Amino acid sequence: MRKKIVIVFLLFVLLIGCATSPMDKGFSLAEHKAFEVAPVINATGKTFDFDLTSRLAALISSKLKEKGLSVTDTLDNAILIKSSVTSFETRSARTQCTVEIKFVDKSTQRVLGEIVTSKTLSVGGLSSVKLNSDQAVLEAVANDIVFEIEKRIKYESLVSP
Repeated sequence: MRKKIVIVFLLFVLLIGCATSPMDKGFSLAEHKAFEVAPVINATGKTFDFDLTSRLAALISSKLKEKGLSVTDTLDNAILIKSSVTSFETRSARTQCTVEIKFVDKSTQRVLGEIVTSKTLSVGGLSSVKLNSDQAVLEAVANDIVFEIEKRIKYESLVSP
């Protein structure tokens, strides 16, 4: 019965999407076979009752692996994914998260491209679903990041000679 109540109270997820910058000229994500997920930075200035940064980093890594992309911390030619959570708040049954992501060439530390993603999850008034909404909005952010990586790799594969 409680599950049904939670499902009924989940009203919608508003997916705002990504704002992206083009990758540096002469650089291709498709040419790199490995990614390294750097520790996520909490740039909100707030503390949370759960480990926001570790949870998001783990979700990004697992979503990359689910899509068949290699995740490593030992290759110098890996693309480093640096993420900063710039906004995370839950207010009156609404959880919102904004993350800035930079793709960095690990060997040169040059920023190759950027993504800003923002997701909002609106739920009914049950406080018992707060932790689930925190997790769900982080999953939506991680999915968005990996979707953007996949999209860029597929596009580059289509346009490269």
